[in-house]
Amino acid sequence: MAKISKDNNLYSFVSITVEIPEKGKLISLQSIDYGQTNTPVKVTGAGGAFLGYTSGEYEAKDSKVTLLKSEYSDLVKSLGDDYSQYEFPVTVSYREGKGALVVDVLERCKIVEDGESHSKGGDALTTDLTVSVAKIKRNGVYMRIL
Repeated sequence: MAKISKDNNLYSFVSITVEIPEKGKLISLQSIDYGQTNTPVKVTGAGGAFLGYTSGEYEAKDSKVTLLKSEYSDLVKSLGDDYSQYEFPVTVSYREGKGALVVDVLERCKIVEDGESHSKGGDALTTDLTVSVAKIKRNGVYMRIL
């Protein structure tokens, strides 16, 4: 017979904590997207015989982040003028219940775009950011060491 367990929770959005050095925890995070690719090339020989792969080209994709406007305004104020010129790490942590802590670090980030679009209604105001990311360390491991 299967046991009933309350510690079998899977990660969900409420499992996420995001921190940056100048601000600490971002408590008004509405969304965050990040990813990376490594694109090796197939190498073939005479007659099209497959020989192997190149090591490929690594790229950390730009991260998309949405914060409540009030928190983003505080972040910009703490960074000051030329806030798009500062590099900082973004730490994204996941933990559900007593489960294992998973920590992803987005390294050498820079804010490269921010924007707002507001409309009539009672929703909280948000700011959408694009953050350039140099490299991602997923739970202590790199996809590709450069």
